[in-house]
Amino acid sequence: MSKNKKREAKKKSYIVGPFKEAMDNVDIFGTNMYYSYYYHNAIENMIKIEDEYQEALLESEEAAIEKIKSLDFYKEVLDMVTDLKLKAEEEDHQ
Repeated sequence: MSKNKKREAKKKSYIVGPFKEAMDNVDIFGTNMYYSYYYHNAIENMIKIEDEYQEALLESEEAAIEKIKSLDFYKEVLDMVTDLKLKAEEEDHQ
């Protein structure tokens, strides 16, 4: 069992009763806000870079290539965040 799982199990093991479900819901809400922030941030940066890419096409090929690399980076960030979120949801359902 990983450190985080042990810590989470220890943290939640003593909580029972009517507030346990509320605590779990707050935890899920906080996690969802965290992922939403990173999605939002990555998408805003991608939009900005796409605009800069259009300008870079007029300037030079090297500048355009750099913008494409930046877009690829943010696409990888979105994929990574999506994978992390999906894995977290799978663990919650098990």
